[in-house]
Amino acid sequence: MHIDVVACASGKELSITGAGRNDNEAWKWESAFGWTKCSDMLEGRRNHSATFVSNTSMYVLVGFVSKTKTTLDSIEQYNTVTNKWTKVGQLMHATESAACATNKTSIYVLGGTGQNAITHDRVQVFDTATKLCTELTQRLAGPERLLRAVMWDKSVILINDDTCLIFDLEQQTFKQRDQFAAGVVQFGLVLENQRIFIVGGGTDQTDAAGKTTWICSDEVKSVAVMDIINNETTASWSTISKLPKPALCHACATLSLPT
Repeated sequence: MHIDVVACASGKELSITGAGRNDNEAWKWESAFGWTKCSDMLEGRRNHSATFVSNTSMYVLVGFVSKTKTTLDSIEQYNTVTNKWTKVGQLMHATESAACATNKTSIYVLGGTGQNAITHDRVQVFDTATKLCTELTQRLAGPERLLRAVMWDKSVILINDDTCLIFDLEQQTFKQRDQFAAGVVQFGLVLENQRIFIVGGGTDQTDAAGKTTWICSDEVKSVAVMDIINNETTASWSTISKLPKPALCHACATLSLPT
């Protein structure tokens, strides 16, 4: 498995994409069968996003090609019934390291890094029904990359190392909640039982010679989602558990298991 795999879940099935030497493998996990290899993506990619729009349709978008360092605008759809990938559209702007959220038939791509490694503040929207991509006039408060996203009611909560944002899908407006920034990058983010959880992550330092050293976290932290919504100033992330080892967390999802 590659370190840049992405996880998303639908019902009782967990899917990961971007695995393997060529970053193009897809796998699914079910409690009754364990891991099963799916057909390969049409185009391998890293730093991408994946989301289910229906129980049978998973979309993979954004990312970059490791060998050529090419940032991608292509969008692929995986049909869980036929086990086939299809190229279904493209973004207006090639992007990697962006957050992704789904509302009805629309997939929102927020922030990320575009061509020439420039971080941007765009919000792109791909309509899976019409196969068209548009760009909202409303932008992020500033350029952001490596955002993680969870859905809450009719909003998307976005978090990275230095900011927390609430994106209202109906009003298409942003509210800042910087006191709930993660303080780390490359972490897992999930919502469960009215709480948001941060899993692992880390910070990096680059010395004068250009060598990067990572300091990873073993913490599992949580906060009540309503503390973020209500902009509580005294609330903060609390450590509730520890991972077996400190780790960056690229793939993280919640799954309903049979009882």
